Amino acid sequence: MKLAVIAVLALATIGLAIGAVVHFAPADETPHINATNNAINETYGLILGYLKSKKRLPKTLDQLRDADGPNVRTTDGWGRPLLYTITSDGFLLKSLGRDDEPGGVGPDEDHFMHYQPVKSPADPKP
Repeated sequence: MKLAVIAVLALATIGLAIGAVVHFAPADETPHINATNNAINETYGLILGYLKSKKRLPKTLDQLRDADGPNVRTTDGWGRPLLYTITSDGFLLKSLGRDDEPGGVGPDEDHFMHYQPVKSPADPKP
């Protein structure tokens, strides 16, 4: 009888341990991270194309859809909009990662690209 109780308790403990590992183990986030990096790279390229053709940055990412059609991907791998900010020296395009919070590590890490145009040196004065 004692062995049966010990065996049941052991199985229950093992079951809880396995359940905890399965339940709390992070899912494979690689597809989300890859989708985020692809969306940032594609959108970055479209912004540069817009800048080249219009001689200005788009005010919003929606302007890319107007120029390039409805299939422009402006969401990260978790389905949230990419963050687009025009800065004093170019623009920043980013995703806050899985946790949608600044900073983080692993899948929660921020992903971004910052564009800064190359400035030509001033012409020397004679």
